[in-house]
Amino acid sequence: VPTPPRTGSIMRWIMGLMNKKWARGNHRFSEEDMKQLHKTFWEKNQNLQILAWELDQETTAALVARCREEKVTVNSALWNAFLTAQEEVQRDRKAYRKRSALAINTRDKLKVEVGDVLGFYASSLTVNLPIQTKYSFWDSTRSVHGILNKNLAKTNVFRMLVAEKMHPT
Repeated sequence: VPTPPRTGSIMRWIMGLMNKKWARGNHRFSEEDMKQLHKTFWEKNQNLQILAWELDQETTAALVARCREEKVTVNSALWNAFLTAQEEVQRDRKAYRKRSALAINTRDKLKVEVGDVLGFYASSLTVNLPIQTKYSFWDSTRSVHGILNKNLAKTNVFRMLVAEKMHPT
């Protein structure tokens, strides 16, 4: 990776202690354990939902063309659409206001091109994205686009690699 994540000496020491303790405990998770964890998680989080939407080819092409015309990414336009919908649905309930988690493809950020291989080439970024209802959709999308790019430029998207220092189980 171009910028390996840095781990301070205190964090490395703490992780070392945790790893030793974990290894001594000889913890192992079976497939049955994982199924039970999954079942328990969804029982306790019944309000969580995953919704899958799909645009037809014509609508997708029109969206891509308009985003190019407006000089923003499709991702920025979709985020602004979600923020606008969230504002309409939530109004004054600010439980999830502003904080947005963004999936990031890391393949194009690596020093060596990975090509067509299977692997974990993703990261995430959590950004505060303000709702800007006083502007037109495309003006607020340009604002969202700028905020995302600024945050992406100052974030090490490979920071999740710190987890490699944890005990492999």
